[in-house]
Amino acid sequence: MKKLTKSTLLKLIREEIDNLGDLTGTMTRSQQAAKEMEKSKGLRSGNSMKDITTRERSIIQSVEDALSKVAEEGDLNKYRSQLESLLQRMLRSLTSKEDEQE
Repeated sequence: MKKLTKSTLLKLIREEIDNLGDLTGTMTRSQQAAKEMEKSKGLRSGNSMKDITTRERSIIQSVEDALSKVAEEGDLNKYRSQLESLLQRMLRSLTSKEDEQE
């Protein structure tokens, strides 16, 4: 298994940020199911997340589980601005580190 490079991680985070937009959109259950099916197909075919380690996969799954739990038992909208801020900080951090290496 390849080690996750910073450029690959940056690309993945950018894709996720683009998918999130400004976190104000909506998604139906069927849209979510279709997106999860597409994600599963990518994982099975090896076209998606191929450079991510098993530990990183575990972290991603834990974050998804935690967000789902908050959404089911509470109000995830309440934390939208904090989530946006965190993701943007992570992305900026990767961008600045990538610039330093070049």
